[in-house]
Amino acid sequence: MDVRVGGILLGLLLVLGEYFGSPWGITNQSFLNLFVLWLGAFFSANLFKECGLRIPANQEWTKSLIAGVLMGIGAFLAAGDNVTAFLMPFINLSAGSLVVLVGLWIGGLMGIKYQLKELEKKQQVKAIQVKFPKLNPLLALLSFGGLVWLCFKSWVFVFWAAIGMVLQKSNWCMVNTLKEPFFSEKNINTQSVVLTLGLAVLGIWGLKFYQVLEPYTYVLPNFGILGLVGGIIFGLGMLLAGSCGASLFAKSGEGDLKSFITLGVLLSCYKVLNSTIPLSFLQEGLKNLNIYLPDYFGYPGALLISLVVLGLWLTLSWWNVKTKKLLKRYYL
Repeated sequence: MDVRVGGILLGLLLVLGEYFGSPWGITNQSFLNLFVLWLGAFFSANLFKECGLRIPANQEWTKSLIAGVLMGIGAFLAAGDNVTAFLMPFINLSAGSLVVLVGLWIGGLMGIKYQLKELEKKQQVKAIQVKFPKLNPLLALLSFGGLVWLCFKSWVFVFWAAIGMVLQKSNWCMVNTLKEPFFSEKNINTQSVVLTLGLAVLGIWGLKFYQVLEPYTYVLPNFGILGLVGGIIFGLGMLLAGSCGASLFAKSGEGDLKSFITLGVLLSCYKVLNSTIPLSFLQEGLKNLNIYLPDYFGYPGALLISLVVLGLWLTLSWWNVKTKKLLKRYYL
């Protein structure tokens, strides 16, 4: 599946999921929701015989642990991961998402510089691949049966399973969007993320404008220093992991052990911090605010701001494709 097709499908699924009362998220969701998401990716990977154990090189085990801790700390400070603190708040017109986006880019650039140093030292070692094509059909059948049973228990799991399948088959990932200007002459991953955000923000905007949805859904108190710092730490962790919070599910569903470890450490670290440290106290002390853009700019103004941000993002990526400025400076 072309990643841009995946971006379109994901945007539609985000709107439908929120409309039917099951909005996407990672760090703010129950284990069962996340399991269905992972199971959807696992089913898709086995159905197309793309699932097999991927054993990382020795240094990647340490990197996966460090990445998971960084992503867990970043998610705690920013009030969520890149989906919960940026993507979903962005399409729900929360100003805090813009602060988190800046943080993700800063952290991502730090991670890219580290990766470039690794390439210079030629430290990259290929992972060991263990495939089992004869077993894939059976695993696909078993996981499909599990999905059907769970969806009969609660039909909203259909959205979670579908998101997992789309993520796995399209390879949709925000890390690819951050790396693309420096390592690729194309911008298809940027197009994909912009398509997802653009379609979803139009859909959610319409539902909120016509008062179908509660207006302050996913408007988080991360407009401030915590949102920025959390985004930076999470962005750095994403680059070390090689995956964003969403694509960790897809890659671990394909049998990538590094992603599986990173995902487990991320969720564990976030849960521990969230249950032991009073984040609301930090948010109040550092004046992190809940800002709903329509309260300040009206619904037309809020939509315009969101579309301008996406337009600038896409324009800059096209500029880099034409000029190769970042590619020449950092890679060629």
